[in-house]
Amino acid sequence: MAIYRWGFLPEAQKGDRRFWGVLMMAIVLALGLGFCALRAGLSDPHSVQDDARQHVFWMARFVNPAAFPNDPIADYFQTVAPWAYQGIYRLVSVVIDPFVFNKLLPMALGLVVAIYSVMLGWLMMPVPVAVALGAIFLQINLWLRDDLVSGTAVAFVVPLMLAVLVHGLRNQRLPLTIALLLLAGTYPQCALVMLGTLTLGALPGWWVMKRSPRQTQITVAIAWGVVVLGLLPFLLRDNPFGPVMQAAEAQTLGTFAPKAWSSFFTGDSWNFWVCGQRSGILPQEWCRLMSNHSVLLVPMWSIFSLALPALISFRRLFPLSVYLQPASRLMGQLLLSSLVFFSLAHQFLFRLHLPNRYTEHSLRIITALAGGIAIAVVLDRCMRIFLNPEKATMFSKLGGILGITIALSALLYPVALNAKNYDFPTTNYTAGIPSLHQFLRRQPNNILVASLEKEADNIPALAKRSIYVGSQGYILPYHKGFYEMMVGRLGELTDAQYSDRWDKINQFLLATKITHWLINRASFSESYLDSKQFRQFNLGKNIRKNLKQGLQPVLPEVLDDCSVWQENDLVLVTVDCVIKVGLS
Repeated sequence: MAIYRWGFLPEAQKGDRRFWGVLMMAIVLALGLGFCALRAGLSDPHSVQDDARQHVFWMARFVNPAAFPNDPIADYFQTVAPWAYQGIYRLVSVVIDPFVFNKLLPMALGLVVAIYSVMLGWLMMPVPVAVALGAIFLQINLWLRDDLVSGTAVAFVVPLMLAVLVHGLRNQRLPLTIALLLLAGTYPQCALVMLGTLTLGALPGWWVMKRSPRQTQITVAIAWGVVVLGLLPFLLRDNPFGPVMQAAEAQTLGTFAPKAWSSFFTGDSWNFWVCGQRSGILPQEWCRLMSNHSVLLVPMWSIFSLALPALISFRRLFPLSVYLQPASRLMGQLLLSSLVFFSLAHQFLFRLHLPNRYTEHSLRIITALAGGIAIAVVLDRCMRIFLNPEKATMFSKLGGILGITIALSALLYPVALNAKNYDFPTTNYTAGIPSLHQFLRRQPNNILVASLEKEADNIPALAKRSIYVGSQGYILPYHKGFYEMMVGRLGELTDAQYSDRWDKINQFLLATKITHWLINRASFSESYLDSKQFRQFNLGKNIRKNLKQGLQPVLPEVLDDCSVWQENDLVLVTVDCVIKVGLS
């Protein structure tokens, strides 16, 4: 009975001590999950988080202005990086290396999520179990994928969205202004969603914020000004890499085709509108769980969140629902705002970036907090059955057992994930080859490494040296100038590596000013040409034709003589040596 009173009775007075108990639980959970990510990041100094490879490497320029000279790849990622995201890293780079900060950041952001999720949950329903469950589910939602652990701009989204919701509900203008400005400067898509949410919350009949409607309207007007101010750097900047890709043109490119690196136009309504990584409504990890494992592994609180309106309708059967506060309506307004911008992003494709970015983050918040409330309401009903056994029927007791089992199953969800070999918490750290990156670090800043190998993707982050072209994460198709440059470079490099003529190789090397070439001995076999990269850009067709005609690549002839580093089948050669051999 004492446990029931502690967990299910609503807040009796301001400063309820149970709030602090729930908050401490959420903080401990956030620290535990954050520690898992930190251990993965610090256990190997030659590892790097997958997304951070592209979005953080160029920040070496903050520490060493001579890093990545005349490097269009570094220039591009610096150009498209949001201004507040850049500013945070630039500020901390005065005292700590950006990549070290990148590995520490997820724990700090997880703590922010823990604090604000409890605060928001308490505003929605001041019942400890409901708030605790919502905070737990939100942490799990975030660690199902690698957004938070990436430490990139997307890592700031949920913490800042929660801050906007909490301070918006409380009508606290200064912290609301700071949170909105930071959100607009790190992830403008979600700043628009939050602006729409606040606007809906101030409408007659939709009002959920504290203070008078007049004061609320002033707050929303301030929010509009802050978001516009935060978006100005994006609107006014001149991108040197050309205009944003147009939808009609994108439909003709293989990179947007099904199963390609940047697949968008799937031709399948379910995948396009619901589960598309860039075009669909749902968070991608939910769809991955459904397709790769089982539909039963989709977070059950997302299903319960859909049932919350029905539970509220049957308040006599589920009496805890009467304690739901007007602030909870903000979840519905957040969903509506997200869907509106999702629709607009499809209408103005790529000019508002990717439609999925307007819904996936909101759904993680909504389903976690609403699902926590829904499960708490059901669990309360089950507890009441066992606390009053004389009034309970056998059927109601079975229902109570089932409800308690469901609640416990939700808390054991991470165990089920690991049993199905799903990596939880998801970190996606990639280990490089230490000896290669140590060798390259000893070379001058202005070297340029060319390679068709995936290991080359680690070079900018781990060796802090430039690459001629990268693979999946580096060939982004959203700005025409950059995309065409990278695809052109990839084709030229492929032609040179498989050429049967030295003059063609030398012409390529002299024109590009490449200094080192990382080559896989196995890359000269036909089976190597079946890789996704070759298929997507249609690179292997002519090479296979030449091989069948007996025209063999000449580059393997110099791998031993020109090698300056090698491990297993990977060989690093100097271009000066290759040119010398080619001219002899």
